[in-house]
Amino acid sequence: MKFYIRKLNAQELGYRGGRVREAGRYILISKELQRATNFFPIFNENDVEPSVSIGCVNNINNILVYCEYVWHNGSAHRGKDLRLYLNENIDPLNSFFNKDDYLVILKFDSNGEDLFRMFRFNPADNEYNLIENLISFLPNNQKGRGAHYWTNEMDFIDQRSINTIRTIVSQRTINRINPRLGNPVENTHTQDEFKKIIRRLYNLKCAVSGSSINYLHYTNLQAAHIKPVLNPHNGPHRLDNGILLNLDLHHAFDRGYFTINDDYKIKVHEKLINSSLNQFNNQSINLPVDENIKPSLDYIRYHRENIFGRLRPLRND
Repeated sequence: MKFYIRKLNAQELGYRGGRVREAGRYILISKELQRATNFFPIFNENDVEPSVSIGCVNNINNILVYCEYVWHNGSAHRGKDLRLYLNENIDPLNSFFNKDDYLVILKFDSNGEDLFRMFRFNPADNEYNLIENLISFLPNNQKGRGAHYWTNEMDFIDQRSINTIRTIVSQRTINRINPRLGNPVENTHTQDEFKKIIRRLYNLKCAVSGSSINYLHYTNLQAAHIKPVLNPHNGPHRLDNGILLNLDLHHAFDRGYFTINDDYKIKVHEKLINSSLNQFNNQSINLPVDENIKPSLDYIRYHRENIFGRLRPLRND
């Protein structure tokens, strides 16, 4: 399935007592859509309040934002709502999406990852009437506020490929993946999420070389853990424990051929100074724009003190 159409209502957009922005804003996702298609990620029914970050792009600003998609199946939400939470980058000034607007979400593949492009249409747009005609067959009780529909065909939607200008991780996602009090190494991010978001945060470019080789869904880039996940290191799948490296540099980093100083400059081991790695010695790595998710100095120091200079694979202890 390629398109999901939703007519937005006041409740989900934060209207309370006729006043706007009185509550949090989100897109209420149809549970029928979730049951009938694989449009959005599928949750494990045994999990309580499961949440996953998905990449969304507002068609107006072309910023890729990882937003939280949540199944509120706990006791606080008797309807077991599925919600895609908005933020200021997807919904500028909390005013971009308004009640009775149509939101069209286009699902598309980008480097092997499902992303979701958002188009907004209000009653002044010509496309608004086209959407009304498209869903005219729905029963009257499904055409009003909150109407939803999914289809593979929408000829008036621009489906050409886009280049996103930057990547942002929503605060709700950061709050979920940050360690919780009393458990500083808790893995609150999955390995799959870790890999895909690290790739986007570094704009599909190696943090050291600044380059990449990409063909179709294949790339020479890998999301590397700074503090390794293997025993006895037990590093977490946190975004600030990640860095994007090409295959050769990932191989070298995991073996301690080079490390990173507190000023985010590369330090090559003295035994590798005569290798091709020396071209990067004392060079600054490329960092994500968001200060909250650049590599943690704690994890960098761990790598310097425990991995740098090993000069052998992690499992060879």
